[in-house]
Amino acid sequence: MPDYDLAIQRLRGSIHDPLPPLEEARIYARLMKETDAKNQRELALLLGVSQPRISQRLALLRMPREIVK
Repeated sequence: MPDYDLAIQRLRGSIHDPLPPLEEARIYARLMKETDAKNQRELALLLGVSQPRISQRLALLRMPREIVK
């Protein structure tokens, strides 16, 4: 099973046990690199989430660490 399958399972399991937003953002960033998704829209379709959700979570990774704590 590819490594990213575990990340996808973690995201899907978060429906009942929500992930912290920053952890979710890190998973989306990793999946953008490790899957065939060429952009956020394709990743959203792959995962069954909205593209704005992915965009908003990824924006957290661009914020200064002092703010994200």
